[in-house]
Amino acid sequence: MLVFLLVSGMLSPPDTNNGGNMALTDIEVKKAKATGKPVKLSDGGGLFLLVQSIDPKDSKYWRLAYRFAGKQKTLALGVYPDVSLADARAGRDDARKLLTNDTDPGAVKQAQKAAKVELAENSFEVIAREWFIRHSPNWKENHSSKIIARLENDIFPWIGARPIAEVAAPELLSAIRRIESRGALETAHRALANCGQVFRYAVATGRAQRDPGDQLERRGRG
Repeated sequence: MLVFLLVSGMLSPPDTNNGGNMALTDIEVKKAKATGKPVKLSDGGGLFLLVQSIDPKDSKYWRLAYRFAGKQKTLALGVYPDVSLADARAGRDDARKLLTNDTDPGAVKQAQKAAKVELAENSFEVIAREWFIRHSPNWKENHSSKIIARLENDIFPWIGARPIAEVAAPELLSAIRRIESRGALETAHRALANCGQVFRYAVATGRAQRDPGDQLERRGRG
């Protein structure tokens, strides 16, 4: 498979500027350091370690050199030691599989990064604060302060970081039951109502498909 990739030009031939060795060792990676200018140490198959500091503990970047659609490209695979030699090789192998399917691994990584950013921007807490900012000017200060405190104290710690479109009824129920467990039944009821308002706002603005709180309210009425 590697021979095919090299012949087809999808992966760059390995750089042998580390003494001609085709593969690095953990010790070589750990001790590697730059000597006045950046050093590239090849591990084969296009994978190399870029060392940009004389301090062996800093500035070591895993990179994969490859060609796609006739263009030379470089894919970032992480920073050592957070990404080990074995992890970097696994990343190279994953990229190789994409290349064999005529897929640019760089484009895939960008798409994955964009998806993560979108999920973070559409978390329950982000949407809830957006909803609050939009509607709170129409409320009395005492009323708005109670709503945001309710969300911050009893809801955000449990589902705030979750993508709002992925929050399911059992997750919301768990947060509400935590409030009920301390005997604050009215607070639990109001928190559920506020969550429902946030979910419906998310639906109206295209960030969610449904309000899981509606299922809990119907269950309570039943």
